Amino acid sequence: MATLEPMKPIYLPKRQGEVPDEDYDTGIVQNEENLNQNINRLYSAVTELQSENASLRSTVQTLRNLVGGS
Repeated sequence: MATLEPMKPIYLPKRQGEVPDEDYDTGIVQNEENLNQNINRLYSAVTELQSENASLRSTVQTLRNLVGGS
């Protein structure tokens, strides 16, 4: 079964006047990386669940056929 890893925190910082542009940009880049990691983890989990579901459906259909069901 698919296991979900904890998601990375995503912060949407408001621009602060005293924060240097470089620091602000670095924070945005880190948030983008965290968001991409979160999306990749979720996509992997959904893909794994879809595969597992297809396998289970196939098994159920095979068992139904063995017992004469529809």
